[in-house]
Amino acid sequence: MTTGTSSQAALRRLLDTLWQQVLDGSTAEQRHPVATLSAPIETSAGSLRVGVDASEARHLLVPVDQDADVRDDRSAGVTLTTRVLMVDGVATRFADLVCRRRDLDGVFTGLCADICERVYADPSGTGPRVGAVLAAWRDLLSRRPEPWTRSRLAGLYGELLVLERVLRADARAASAWSGPFGTPQDFRSPRHAIEVKTTTSTNARVVRVHGSDQLERPAAGSLVLAFHRVAEDTKGRSIGDLLRTCQDLAGPALMAALDELRLPAAGDALLTTSFTCTEQRWYEVDDDFPAVTPRSFRAGALPTGVGDVEYSLDLDHLPMPSLEPDEVVARLVDDL
Repeated sequence: MTTGTSSQAALRRLLDTLWQQVLDGSTAEQRHPVATLSAPIETSAGSLRVGVDASEARHLLVPVDQDADVRDDRSAGVTLTTRVLMVDGVATRFADLVCRRRDLDGVFTGLCADICERVYADPSGTGPRVGAVLAAWRDLLSRRPEPWTRSRLAGLYGELLVLERVLRADARAASAWSGPFGTPQDFRSPRHAIEVKTTTSTNARVVRVHGSDQLERPAAGSLVLAFHRVAEDTKGRSIGDLLRTCQDLAGPALMAALDELRLPAAGDALLTTSFTCTEQRWYEVDDDFPAVTPRSFRAGALPTGVGDVEYSLDLDHLPMPSLEPDEVVARLVDDL
């Protein structure tokens, strides 16, 4: 997986820029079989190249020895083959890594940046290294894609608003954002947690709770439910703008979490989706807060045979909360 260095961030931006330059500077006919540009990374066999083919699939081409034969088709949507291209009139053999699924373009950028960084550090033995890095990313590539619906984008927007607040409190606190890794709550420290719920409804304050542990307080700690109401608004802040702000604040520490989300590639129209936050309410999840948790049951655990607990929670039945968001965030950050 990604090494999370500052050079990784620069490599990702460079790769996205080069792929866009290839796409903008060529026709579909010129991209058959693949149009390429040189990347400023050298190996013992020549320069790396980025490419785009007639179907607009992205390629990373890594020079290998003339007798090398590298192949890997075990990753969903990403394949590794060997290809010979004419470069400056010379037949050059490449390990050709290609992304066949557009929904994986963002993850593919991270994979390619990882390869570029390792090749830069050691320009020899490039063919096997490409295969090894691909294997390390295989789990992320193989997961079933979850479409980026407007509802899911709104949910991400709410999380990013809280993440920005956390990072402005302490730029080193990126590790508190645990939601992308499948934890019950979106933000965690050893003793405190924040669960973000976002709605696009114009009136109701009904949220969906996923699992009996989502509103379970950490031992000897606290849990806050941060409710956000957002509205799609062309004059609001875009997903891409929030992502850039958070990345500027945290640096490469956010890369692993962003890779887990399998975001669209930079420049994708989805990232231009803009929202305005019209309401925030931050609720302390205490003993009086209505929630279904393991402690709700006599044995302190879900009854045998019961699983996948989901339910709706109408926040309009609760008193108006008085928590200050900055105080909640400070409590979380101070515990890291």
